[in-house]
Amino acid sequence: MFKIDNPVVIENLLGAMYIDQDKGWSLLNRGKTIGTNMFNVESFLSGLCSKDYKEIENKINIVESKIQRYKTLLDISEFKRQQNDLIKEDKQFNSLINSKNYYEMLISEKEKIISQLQCILKNNETIGKIIDSYNFLVKHNNSEFVLTSKNIVDYDINQNIIKSKISLLNIEINNIKKELVFINDELNSYYNLVNVEDRADSAINKILDSGLDQEKLSTTIDKLKKEKSILNDKKISDLKNNNLIIGKLANHIQRISEKLNIFEEYVKTEGDYIFTHNLKSYSGAILHKMVFAYRLSYLLLINELYNISLPFIIDSPGSNEMTLENLKLMLNVLNEEKGKNQIIVSSIFSDEMEFRFENKIDIYNGIFSNM
Repeated sequence: MFKIDNPVVIENLLGAMYIDQDKGWSLLNRGKTIGTNMFNVESFLSGLCSKDYKEIENKINIVESKIQRYKTLLDISEFKRQQNDLIKEDKQFNSLINSKNYYEMLISEKEKIISQLQCILKNNETIGKIIDSYNFLVKHNNSEFVLTSKNIVDYDINQNIIKSKISLLNIEINNIKKELVFINDELNSYYNLVNVEDRADSAINKILDSGLDQEKLSTTIDKLKKEKSILNDKKISDLKNNNLIIGKLANHIQRISEKLNIFEEYVKTEGDYIFTHNLKSYSGAILHKMVFAYRLSYLLLINELYNISLPFIIDSPGSNEMTLENLKLMLNVLNEEKGKNQIIVSSIFSDEMEFRFENKIDIYNGIFSNM
């Protein structure tokens, strides 16, 4: 589809062309693009540099697997300390049972009232039919008339009141049943958990009885993390030797960041900013613009190296911290940099869409309403 045959580049392609509302605005150079689709700047650049890092990546994966294994053992060794949580869970279980019994009692009472009202309603209808069938002649002063159910004062009003009361009770019962569905789901989850715990108890107890040393486990995990860090640093160091690709990406990031007024004060201060891990120190608005600069730079680098024009898709460009002025600045930069790239932006806010797009599609009743 994109005339790219490097599988490593393809695996990271979505991170260079799609920014998602959910997690995409926090993805700078590593993490989830959307769903389970991942992006990793080291992997991305290794693909662009046509470098084979399978051996070192296999070592990193093996170390990561060991870390997860030892973490699991450490978690199991903490099992005994979690008795308070189990007690809380039992209290929650009892609360669910009490709620279930209460709601079932309410439904039963309301159904009894409905049954009584339906009986009254039916009896009234029966009496009305009897009166209609007898053709009683009623004389009053100098006038006379045939008595029917329609002559009975407030007969229809009373019947409608009873019907309305039945309808209201049915609505109340329906709402209670919805609560019961939720409670039953919670109880089923609890029962399933108990069954799983019963089957797993013997295995867990064997591990606990073996006397796991938590301090040794923690020390081993720390050593493995350092080993993983060394392997990652070695991969990054080797990548940096490819000055051409790294230089091109750095130039794109610097140029776009300068246009967004964040290079000198934020991006440049990171030093080795292409491979930075520092995200927590930035506010939402600054991080928003940094993410935009990095992701657009990835796209432009692919355009340059493969001579193609990928689409750039932005789902919900605004955020709580992002002002309309900054948003317009971002879209103006995008317009300057896009070249032949198709830009697709989706938003539920009309003021975010004041920027001049070639095509604007308004969707009112779902995405298929315009088809």
